[in-house]
Amino acid sequence: MPAHREQDEQVQRRLNELAGLADACRDAFLGTAETSHWRPAIRSPAAKLKVELDQLDPVGFTLVSEVIVTYLEIAAGHLAGLAALYRSGEAMFPPLPLARSVLELTGHVMWVIGKPPVVAEDILARAYLEEFTSRETAKQSAGRMDAKTSAPHQKAKREWAEFRDRVITTFPKTKTEDLGGNPIGRTIADQVFPRPEDCVEAMFDQLHAAVGGITKRQASGVYSFLCAGTHPSLYQAKQWRQYVDHGDHVGTVLSVGVRDLERLLFVPVAAYYNALSYTISFYGLDRTAHEELTGKIAEIMPGALA
Repeated sequence: MPAHREQDEQVQRRLNELAGLADACRDAFLGTAETSHWRPAIRSPAAKLKVELDQLDPVGFTLVSEVIVTYLEIAAGHLAGLAALYRSGEAMFPPLPLARSVLELTGHVMWVIGKPPVVAEDILARAYLEEFTSRETAKQSAGRMDAKTSAPHQKAKREWAEFRDRVITTFPKTKTEDLGGNPIGRTIADQVFPRPEDCVEAMFDQLHAAVGGITKRQASGVYSFLCAGTHPSLYQAKQWRQYVDHGDHVGTVLSVGVRDLERLLFVPVAAYYNALSYTISFYGLDRTAHEELTGKIAEIMPGALA
């Protein structure tokens, strides 16, 4: 019994360390926000983009920044949620949807910013696609949760229509049918709204080319694994289930190793670490908060960033 208690204490201690790492991701976001207010540094790619966007759309740069920073903010919140789950010991099924969402959000951050060189019209179009799709979701949700004549739906519908008109005004070649139907495949100025998995795979492919690590194919497998933990699937439960013979019946227990939980957490941490770094470089911001996150990863998962 004492040995079992000691083992439990070791497991919980490790889960607390991993929780601290997830919290450190949010701290890095908040620290960067506090010192920079997301104002681009002189001669940074973002500063140059702002000058160009002011000619295309006076509020275009604000929209781009709002999309990027909001997605980082939401992902940071999900990482804090992962920290709470690990700290509580609920680290089997509940973390999977949060980890998946972090990958999707960081993938969209990388997609909106894009690869160098930055093309102003392209990045603006991608930000418009994100905002338009979000507004359409708000309109549809309000109309389904309440009557279409309700004030919330009418407000969401009006704001959606106003933004649709703004899209067409800013990008005159865009037709109404380019913005209709399924969000996947929507097009503004030759920029096509991607599937969530496309963003995740492209993000890790870009990171692999720059610093190594998870390949595009591996990212596809990881994303499928996380999706199976989000949608109805027997996959994880069967993988973690062990059968126990009680004599008069056979029961089951769920068992997962700490090493597996480390790997599960590292994927969203790595995605966030790199997406935040990419954003900081884009804006030319002070890297102190991000360097503190680098140190935390090195402390909790030595060699993971190598």
